Amino acid sequence: MVITRQSERAPSLLRAYIHTLEGKLEPREQAVLTTLEQERPAWSERFPQALNAARHGILERLVNAMLRENLFGMGERQIRIVGEKVRCEEGGRERSTEVVEASECQDQSQGQSQGQSQDPSCDTCDALISSDSELFHETLSTLAQQGWNAPEWCFLPLHGLHGDSSLLALPIIREYGYGRLELAARPLHLRRFGREPYTIRQLSHPVELLKLWRDEVIQSGDLPLDTLDAFAEEIADSTANLALALCGAQVRRKELQTEASAAGQTTLLDYLTARRRADDTFSPLVFLESWIIDGHPIHPGTKLKQGMATSDLLRFAPEFAATPDLEFVAVHHALLETQSIDELSMTERLYLEHPEVALAAETDLAKKGLSISDYHIVPVHPWQR
Repeated sequence: MVITRQSERAPSLLRAYIHTLEGKLEPREQAVLTTLEQERPAWSERFPQALNAARHGILERLVNAMLRENLFGMGERQIRIVGEKVRCEEGGRERSTEVVEASECQDQSQGQSQGQSQDPSCDTCDALISSDSELFHETLSTLAQQGWNAPEWCFLPLHGLHGDSSLLALPIIREYGYGRLELAARPLHLRRFGREPYTIRQLSHPVELLKLWRDEVIQSGDLPLDTLDAFAEEIADSTANLALALCGAQVRRKELQTEASAAGQTTLLDYLTARRRADDTFSPLVFLESWIIDGHPIHPGTKLKQGMATSDLLRFAPEFAATPDLEFVAVHHALLETQSIDELSMTERLYLEHPEVALAAETDLAKKGLSISDYHIVPVHPWQR
C-alpha cells in the first residue's frame, strides 16, 4: 500500500467522485491508458470497452461485500422485490409479504396495539413503501419506462445528508450460493426531496458507491473518513487493473486463436498437447492459471496492485503471460535460516539442478573478496530485487 499524509489522502475519494461525475477517467485509469498508448497502442483502442466491464465487475463485488458483511446495517435494511412480492431482511431473518397499501400497514399497526399479530416485515417495508404506496409503484413504473427491467430488485434505503430520501436500486439477474448477486446493470441511485418523484442516475464507477457510503459514515460515525478514503484508493486501483487485465485478455485471446488455427488445432487440449510436445519446459498448469483474468470472484480488491506501475504489471503479471527471468541474491548464513525435507539445503539443491548458478555466484562473490561457502543463494522476482 502506498502511504500518504492524511491531509493529502482525505479528499481523494471526493476528487475521484467529481472526476466520474464529469465523465473523466479516474487518475489511476488515466495512468493505465497513458502507458498503453505509449507501450501497447493496439491495446489502448480496447481500453474503453474493458474499462466499462471492469467498473461493472468491481461495483458488483463491492455491493455484494456491503450486503454480505452488513456494512452500516445495509444487509439488514435491504428490501427485495420479486414480481408482486416484497422480501424484507430484518434482524438477520428473511420474510415475505405481498406489496401492501399504506392503509393496510396502518391497520396492522393498530391491530398490534390491540394485541393482534403484526406482519414483522412491515417496519422494514415502511422505509420504502408504506409512507406512499402510490409513489412506490410509480417509482417501479418509472424504472421500467426508462428501460430498467430485471427479474428481481434489491432496494437499500440510504441516509440522506440534506433532508432527501435516497435509495440504492440493484437490478438482479440471479442469486448464487452464499447470497452472491449477479447484477443486470450497474446500481442505480434514486433520490428525491419531500414528496417529489425520484430522480434516477446510474452509478458509473465504484467510487460513486463509496461516496454514498461516505454519507453513511458521516451519519453513523462508525468509521474514520480517512480509512474510507484509503479504501477508495484501493478500489480505484483494483478497477483500473481489472480493466487492464480484460484488455490484455482480448488481445491474447485473438492471438491464441490465430496461432491455434494456423497449426490446425481445434481444441484447447490439442493446443496444450502440441505446446508440451514442442517444449518440455512448457507448463499447461501455469498457462491455464494465467487465464484467470478476473481474479477473486467476490473480493472488490481482486486486482489491487498498489505500488506497481502499469509498465511493471505488463512485464511481470501472470495475466499478461509474463515470464520474467529470476534473479539471485546472496544472503549470509548468519542472516538466513533454512529447513529442508532431506539432507540437501535449498542452495545445494539449486546448485545440483543449475550448476551454472553456482559458477556465476562463486565468480561474483570472489570479485568482492567473499567466499561462496558463507552464503545462501536465494532466487527472487526481479521486481522484488
